[in-house]
Amino acid sequence: MALPVTAESSASKARDAAIASLRQLLGDRLSTAAPVREQHGRDASYHPCMPPDAVAFAQSTEEVSEIVKVCARHRFRLCLLAPALVWKAMSQHYMAESVSIFHG
Repeated sequence: MALPVTAESSASKARDAAIASLRQLLGDRLSTAAPVREQHGRDASYHPCMPPDAVAFAQSTEEVSEIVKVCARHRFRLCLLAPALVWKAMSQHYMAESVSIFHG
């Protein structure tokens, strides 16, 4: 008898598939390590830490584009983190330093 498919098991499979695709693209520049995820899940507010499922460290615009495509395909949310200096001139193009990836 087959086990019923639940929303949680479907979400877990989608997360695993997305992370596998991103790992194939980025190798060890995709982190699922708890300390890295916790660092990217904190901010200066009083809200509790909300760690992402993974943190991607892209090295090119093309990689960011591929990360966005994979996340869109698997319905993951993204949060880009760029160095503080890039915010000085909003007209300049900038490269994300890291991409936090959240499922759901």
